[in-house]
Amino acid sequence: MGKRELLIATTNPGKSRELTSLLKTSTSGIHLFTPDPSLLTPHTLEAGRSYRSNALNKAQFYATHYPDIFILSEDSGLEIEILKGKPGIRSARFAPTPEEANEKVLHLLKDVPFHKRTARYVCVMVLRFPDGKVKTGRGICEGFIAEEPKGTQGFGYDPIFFYPPFGKTFGEVSLQLKNQVSHRSLALHSLLPFLQY
Repeated sequence: MGKRELLIATTNPGKSRELTSLLKTSTSGIHLFTPDPSLLTPHTLEAGRSYRSNALNKAQFYATHYPDIFILSEDSGLEIEILKGKPGIRSARFAPTPEEANEKVLHLLKDVPFHKRTARYVCVMVLRFPDGKVKTGRGICEGFIAEEPKGTQGFGYDPIFFYPPFGKTFGEVSLQLKNQVSHRSLALHSLLPFLQY
């Protein structure tokens, strides 16, 4: 069997960087690449009612442009318990920029004590085979919302997502350390057997 090709189906540089790092350390014999920058992902692909439906929409969209190869897509979000799971699947569209999204979350929680600021990152990942078959992985990482942004690593909500075992936000730790425990790495882990010879 020749070298497999796997499209990392995202135009988000943060997600692409994390997934590329995870895959390079977890697989071999696979050629990884990302979509042509000119191929813009329609916002309608994230109009589904669940992470899985959004991930499937992305996989199907890219399959029309990159047929006959493996495609890895995902949808993920931050769920805050006291906000009844928000921003959830709207995490990427919660505010115009990541910085504004973090500010919005902190404003909504300004009078909430730390012990009640429980939150979790959720990721649902889809691996689409060249024949159209699909496998799904899911990962969850539990934490708290910090009282202020800390760190410049990661992306999105990482500066305000406090992970107790590290005693730091994801914005304060290296990509390698985050990849050991993140929702994205856990979702990918369940799909790795389907990518290995």
